[in-house]
Amino acid sequence: MSDLDTFLYFRPILILFVGILVILLITTLFQKRHNKTINLSTISITVVISLVVSTFLIYQMGILSDELAVGADSASTILFIVIIILSLANVLAYILKR
Repeated sequence: MSDLDTFLYFRPILILFVGILVILLITTLFQKRHNKTINLSTISITVVISLVVSTFLIYQMGILSDELAVGADSASTILFIVIIILSLANVLAYILKR
């Protein structure tokens, strides 16, 4: 097993957060005004949890890449940037929709 295979185990977690945030964004954009299944607290909790966990994962990947003397995983970094963008989009979509 090469040293770069270690980073592959972090990707499914980041992909899961991207999927959750995409589903939340679609639900927020297409929900009816009288059916408020998603409110600001739901969006806030989901966004904060996804940002905290993905930030911790990226931080741990940085420590691992430093200890193993390998380069960073660019795919996971891109996924982290996508998580940040989707988190901001979720909050903005809810505020503008309201």
